[in-house]
Amino acid sequence: MTKMEQHSIFQNGSAWLRADFHLHTKADEPFKYSGTQFAEDYIQQLIDQEIRIGVITNHNKFDLEEFKQLNTEAEKNKIYLLPGVEFSCKDGRT
Repeated sequence: MTKMEQHSIFQNGSAWLRADFHLHTKADEPFKYSGTQFAEDYIQQLIDQEIRIGVITNHNKFDLEEFKQLNTEAEKNKIYLLPGVEFSCKDGRT
């Protein structure tokens, strides 16, 4: 059984779920956080916004340990997180 099949939000077939495919974390330089329970606070914000699927898309980097912490907390709250990256690139214009 795959991880997606195990996740409870997919057990009943199709359903409308609120998603955010452009999330940043404290691993991304512009993101600011001054608390002490990052994973819990971050996931609580997703809960507050009724986000059930999220994709972490920090700029040009991926922090595996941070993602694992966030994903552990997300799974406790039946939120499905996916890893991603937002790449910066030049388009050739000056």
